[in-house]
Amino acid sequence: MKHFLKISLLFATTTIFISCGGRTIPKELGLQSSSEELTESCHVQERYTALQKEQEEVLNAYLNLAGFTYQQQKYRESNRFFDKAINKYRYFENKGVISVSRTLSYIIASFLNDTHLDYEGDGYEKVMMHNYKAINYLMLNDKENARVEVRNSYQKQMEEREKFSREIAEYKKKDKEVIEKEKKLPRKKRRYRRSKKSIYSKLKPLFEGVSSAHMPYQNPFAYYVSALVYEENGEFNDAYLDIRQASKYYPDSKILKEKLLYYAQKVKNKDSHFKKRAEVFINFSSSPVKEQMKVPIYVNGAMQFVSFPTFKMANSSANSVLIKDHTGETVASSSILTDVDAIVINIFKERVLGMVLRQVVNVGAKTVASEAISNKLDTGNVLLGAAVGLGVSLVSAMTSKADTRTWSTLPSKIDALSFDYEPSKKYTLHLLDKRGREISKQPLHLKRQKNLRNSYTIVSIKNNTICN
Repeated sequence: MKHFLKISLLFATTTIFISCGGRTIPKELGLQSSSEELTESCHVQERYTALQKEQEEVLNAYLNLAGFTYQQQKYRESNRFFDKAINKYRYFENKGVISVSRTLSYIIASFLNDTHLDYEGDGYEKVMMHNYKAINYLMLNDKENARVEVRNSYQKQMEEREKFSREIAEYKKKDKEVIEKEKKLPRKKRRYRRSKKSIYSKLKPLFEGVSSAHMPYQNPFAYYVSALVYEENGEFNDAYLDIRQASKYYPDSKILKEKLLYYAQKVKNKDSHFKKRAEVFINFSSSPVKEQMKVPIYVNGAMQFVSFPTFKMANSSANSVLIKDHTGETVASSSILTDVDAIVINIFKERVLGMVLRQVVNVGAKTVASEAISNKLDTGNVLLGAAVGLGVSLVSAMTSKADTRTWSTLPSKIDALSFDYEPSKKYTLHLLDKRGREISKQPLHLKRQKNLRNSYTIVSIKNNTICN
């Protein structure tokens, strides 16, 4: 009778704990969306207004607001939000928060709920902030401030590349230590490698869906924007060097080949005649949406479920853009400048090892605690021990939560095109799918920027539609 009362009390307590706050046990421990997926639409005003009303003074909110205003061609407002975002990430860097939360010293402190942490911004996001600010300044005819942001982008890219390298090296070192330590344990306690294998198998389709060659901190977009700023200042040699650096990452990119030849001619004065050029950036779709899924962690031969981040890729058939003049002749075609999807997924892939380490250590610590409770309640009672284990497993499944915050308004990829244009002519944008078939078309509106050599235009593609 005592055993029955203990078990009943235990299950009642566990049920209350899991159910508090309106939580219930999920029917399926599969993929569960934890982030609001942005609708693929040109009409972003509703979401933008909602973000403004929330008035959250957090980094990812500022980034999304900056992205929305950039798409709406509100360049001053976009830069104000980027300034707030930059101040936020610098605040975290000055406090040294990132070195704690992103490295293994954070493993023991974590309680499987990363949403309790501040969103600190990823390294590639910090670089992109300065790139976008530079474009905004070009759109505002301010080449001097654009130059400042290019320099900030350079510095941040070098800093973040080094940080990321140290971080991943630490994960790999700890991974080897845990594997070696696990070899000395009984087979049923060798949970780490089994857990790692199960998580990587779930993420394999995601990793195989992008090019592994496009790694973080190898961003041609940064060098391309920098080259344009140098061009505006008449520094064609520096512009050529930047495009050559970008070409190392995307050697097959048509736009980079064109720019390399163009700047080489300028440097050698073989093409001294100046023509006004149109520089068009095309933002395709939305970057991967961050979600959470439940994955198994193996502890002492038993399987427990915890939350783990993953990404959902945008599904769009739009692939490239053609520019035609009033006679129907093609004057330019776009090619990829930066594969944002690949950058996001590949940086996540490198960090998965650290995430697995944290999850296994924390679940293991919870399991040890549950075993101690079981022993104190009723030494030798197998049924009670199982009840405690089940309770802890359910609590872990329900209380663990992956961090699904991200910069949602980044595009899936960035294309670019460049051509000599005549103000007296009219031009049309033609959107093509992956088979080269036309999806839609719209007039191309080129705004003439004062005091600048070139004219700059931003085009956004949402749901196979060219957004005005």
